Amino acid sequence: LKDGLCWDYYTVTWMEWNYKDGKLEGMSRKMEMPGQWGYKGSNGVISESSYKDNKLDGLSVEYQMDGSRKVVEKEINYKDGMREGSSKIYYENGKPAVVESFAAGKRDGESRWYYPDERPMWERVYKAGKLDGKMAIYTPSDALIAEGEYSGGKPKGQLKLYREVGKTFAVAEYKNGQLFAVTMPEMKMAPGSEGATKSSPAAVNVSVIFDEFARERLKDVILNATKIAPFKFLPKEDSMELMELMELLEAIKPAEGGTEK
Repeated sequence: LKDGLCWDYYTVTWMEWNYKDGKLEGMSRKMEMPGQWGYKGSNGVISESSYKDNKLDGLSVEYQMDGSRKVVEKEINYKDGMREGSSKIYYENGKPAVVESFAAGKRDGESRWYYPDERPMWERVYKAGKLDGKMAIYTPSDALIAEGEYSGGKPKGQLKLYREVGKTFAVAEYKNGQLFAVTMPEMKMAPGSEGATKSSPAAVNVSVIFDEFARERLKDVILNATKIAPFKFLPKEDSMELMELMELLEAIKPAEGGTEK
């Protein structure tokens, strides 16, 4: 049985493991070979994790390069092999990109995504891995793009989309987690009408308008979020998080031609 400090060597990196009675115990590190990856003047550590009884337990840290300076990329807490407590992902400039809380391996509590200047991008609340609470999406200038609420992983009440500050573009009504109606106050209709709805739309192709809204209002959000969302930063199971932004619009988008089929 392995016991004590052990090493595994690769082409440009090597692993340093601590064992006790054949099981990982204590701190383990991934190191760079001398002269590799540009970590000049650093201790060469690429990542370090804490183990207990052969499972991740405690703080796990990964590093990235900002020019010639090494900065933290991820800080994730584990307990008994599962995420527990605070989980943070950082931009290369050292600013937080994603800050979340976990319990027993599932998101639990607030989930916040940020732009590189620390302005809020996307805020949600989870309970036992399911969306449960208020949700909001912002532009880089702090303008609200969308806001709504979830309960048990399903939309609840109204989901509002904004074209500009204080001006509502569309309102989706949910009942029992299912889409009930969509109102578009901006769309002009016949005299006496208050707005376009999914069941009685204005004489315009609202499907095209929704697509334009997605491109215009979510462009900056998506461009910045793709710096976080790809496999480089998030675990594979989280890499589809960004798609929720577009799915919100797709779910309430009226049918082609502005009529429901």
